[in-house]
Amino acid sequence: MALEQLKVREIVKQAVSKSVDVPEFQREFVWDPGQVKLLAESLYRDYPVGSLLLWDSSGHQEAKTAQGTQASLWIVDGQQRTTALCLLLGMKPFWWPDAQEWNRALERYNVMVNILPGRGGDQLEFALPNPIRHRDPRWVEIRRILSTEKVEDLILLTQEVVSQIGDPDTMMTAFA
Repeated sequence: MALEQLKVREIVKQAVSKSVDVPEFQREFVWDPGQVKLLAESLYRDYPVGSLLLWDSSGHQEAKTAQGTQASLWIVDGQQRTTALCLLLGMKPFWWPDAQEWNRALERYNVMVNILPGRGGDQLEFALPNPIRHRDPRWVEIRRILSTEKVEDLILLTQEVVSQIGDPDTMMTAFA
């Protein structure tokens, strides 16, 4: 049995690219939005989030989603976390059958982060959306942050947020 450490993006990439699948005996995704938010916060704070248990299923029964080419690695433990990671990054795992349902799930599991916490607070604040947060430029959908691949894109996002706030002190705080 091999132990391998993967980055979140690598796990999501495997879920999207059919490198891993969900066996027939796994339940559907049942986490509520609060659990997805807590997973995001745990990752940010570098808390342990558990491990994934993958089973090399070559030569066994078909997976739940057997669509032509099938992955030989099945997620035996960690399907809820893997799907939640896909939601956080906005990338549909191939075992999620319906695109419209996925789009509704993206709305329902939309985690936001306050990228400019109050003075003295060095920790980001995570929350689920509400009308007030949607209007407050400090609250950004975590997908917008996680979908950036370059530091320059994060700087541009921060500049955009700071310009919407219009407070020069905020600019100093954001880039301190």
